Amino acid sequence: MTRRISGASTASPALSTLDTDQAARSTRSAESDRLDDSLDLSSFRPYDVRSGSGTDDSFGQSSVPRRLGRSGQTESSGSLTASKAGSSIRPPTGRSGSTRMPTTLTTDRLNLSEDTIVGREEETALLQGAFRKAVGAPKRKDAFPELVMVHGMSGVGKTSLVAAALNKSNMIFLGGKFDLQSRSTPYAAFVSAFSGLIAQIQAKKNGDAVREAINMTVGNARDAAVLVRAIPSLIDVLDYDPTEDAEANVEGGIGDVNRLHFVFRNLVRAIGGSIPGCPLVLFVDDLQWIDNASLKLLESVASCRDMPFTMIIGTYRDNEVDKDHGLTKMLLNINAKKEIVDISLSNLSSSDVSSLVATALGMDAEEVKQLSTMVETKTLGNPFFAVEFLRTIFDEDILTFNIGSFKWMWDEEQIESQFVTDNVADLLKRRLLTMPKQVQDILLVASALGNEFEDRVLEMSMSAIAPESEGAHHGERTDLIAASLQ
Repeated sequence: MTRRISGASTASPALSTLDTDQAARSTRSAESDRLDDSLDLSSFRPYDVRSGSGTDDSFGQSSVPRRLGRSGQTESSGSLTASKAGSSIRPPTGRSGSTRMPTTLTTDRLNLSEDTIVGREEETALLQGAFRKAVGAPKRKDAFPELVMVHGMSGVGKTSLVAAALNKSNMIFLGGKFDLQSRSTPYAAFVSAFSGLIAQIQAKKNGDAVREAINMTVGNARDAAVLVRAIPSLIDVLDYDPTEDAEANVEGGIGDVNRLHFVFRNLVRAIGGSIPGCPLVLFVDDLQWIDNASLKLLESVASCRDMPFTMIIGTYRDNEVDKDHGLTKMLLNINAKKEIVDISLSNLSSSDVSSLVATALGMDAEEVKQLSTMVETKTLGNPFFAVEFLRTIFDEDILTFNIGSFKWMWDEEQIESQFVTDNVADLLKRRLLTMPKQVQDILLVASALGNEFEDRVLEMSMSAIAPESEGAHHGERTDLIAASLQ
């Protein structure tokens, strides 16, 4: 059996155990004065056990992005020039693109995280350019919100692109995702997104201005009642008491749907214009599963002419949205009125797979060339599968770090014999089956609770199913899940 030994010696073994998260926190602390109210999206993870949110997007390289003019014709973005004169988009000063490589080699784990970005400089520039336009939007009656659509197959990194491109930006960021199992629940993603509004307000130095703007805009009990029925968490922001305004809290028909669209537009407009230089970014993920009510609400906002200082970002899977899908029709309707920034993501190129593997091992791309070739062959360059493949061969000790020589080693024959599925569910199932039985039981219950749930609900559910004597306490369960998903 042939075993290839490869790796680069490091200056000191002590450096290999450096806590990169701690270093990042120190850097953020040192820059806090300069960043002011900028929002750190590094915690906005495609996989978050605590919140239950999840997507199969992890890393990605896109094909050449496009920007759609009002005619709907695709324009090449080789020069990253929009369809309207004077709107050329370039990366902001001080950024060299979206590629970030770790400077530390670790021996007990791979250098892989959801904010590891390779090969998406052009797409990052488009997102950042649209954000800058939202920041500097003229306050006039014909100011449409900036609308960006990011699409591609499962695993190409749609969610991570958004988080990385806008990380550390000064904004109010509200993000939610649609779920296949909750398509019958209207406004699910908006409910999820606006549940974080209070935290956003509290985090801003002048967050009271946001609350004041909202209440000045939603000025009567009837409007407040319509909003709260659709998005219950807004009751924490509005000066509205349903017990005192019982007459306003009456179910309505189509009139209340129209009123909801009207009041929701006012709400979005108020948030976006409440703090100078701090636009609202509304992120809606997995639009292929959007319900009809949410689709109409989204179109109502995205096509509104009087919506400055607002950016709407949506993501969807190409293979699940055809010409007859409601989202396709909505985008055509909007595109007839305004331009849409359209970003199509595809698999990683060979050089980007090499960069990804080099990042994971803390080595130069040339040193991992042969391993990178095998990873690309097995995964076809799909970023999610590439990352999971690396984790699999690492977990199974096919890829190991030799402490004696201080080099990475891998077994080519075993790698070649590895089976790689093109189905996300099969890949995750294989990984789940390697976890302890107790963790599998916890995740089984968690999956039944839906896309989002609170820790206490999971604890209550587990307690009802299994006595404490048969399982771990809540803290131990949480630790088990977190450790198993590292």
